[in-house]
Amino acid sequence: EVRIPNLGERNGEILISVNYLEKQPMNDAYISFSISEKVVINDFFFYPNPYVIGEEDLKMGFSLTQPADVTFYLFNHLGLMVWSEEVQGSLGYNMVTIDKYSDFLSSGMYVCKMKAVDSDDNTSITVTRLAIY
Repeated sequence: EVRIPNLGERNGEILISVNYLEKQPMNDAYISFSISEKVVINDFFFYPNPYVIGEEDLKMGFSLTQPADVTFYLFNHLGLMVWSEEVQGSLGYNMVTIDKYSDFLSSGMYVCKMKAVDSDDNTSITVTRLAIY
């Protein structure tokens, strides 16, 4: 069964309910969506967070409503920018990986600003936090 209660809306969730072979219910799955003529950043996060230096690569995940040029800025607890990166973001879910051996990774609290600019120069900005041990 698939339910789309907010069909025609610009934001919402799609519910997917499945019964396995002999009508054994499985966990429901929800898919969030956002439709926009301008770029909008959704679900920006770091994984893992908190991050332990050297255990694995650090990943940043995010979704975009339009393809966009994306820039990340990472600031330490003093407000100094310690890293920046530019990538081409695509429509939908995106993942950026930071190598576990990167020089700037040191213990502390960080703020990451993400800026996305689409082909019409529409801009979306969001911020998230990162803890590194």
